[in-house]
Amino acid sequence: MAQKGQTARFLYRGSFPDGEVFDDCEGTPHEIILGRRQVMKALEDVLLEMEPGEERTVELAAADAYGEYDQSAVEPFPVPSPPTRCPTAKTYPLANTSDGLRHVTSSPFRQRW
Repeated sequence: MAQKGQTARFLYRGSFPDGEVFDDCEGTPHEIILGRRQVMKALEDVLLEMEPGEERTVELAAADAYGEYDQSAVEPFPVPSPPTRCPTAKTYPLANTSDGLRHVTSSPFRQRW
């Protein structure tokens, strides 16, 4: 059994009862130090009960996870619209294709290839 102060590495996928996934480690283990409340207390309590290599499906009530939904806690904020085109971006031909020309766009802010 694990103990507080030990490092725990685990894979997880958080989903709603209808199966919709809201969080997923996607194969990269999440690492915490037990006892430091780095995850929800209810999840940490389960991890403390587990043995290395053990697999479990854990269902948490909203009160034991992130809490019940509270519309009054939602704070809307404006999201600025991104520019339609960076004024300093340049387009360079990359390759001829059967349906036209493919391009690479270069910007002083970032380059995507």
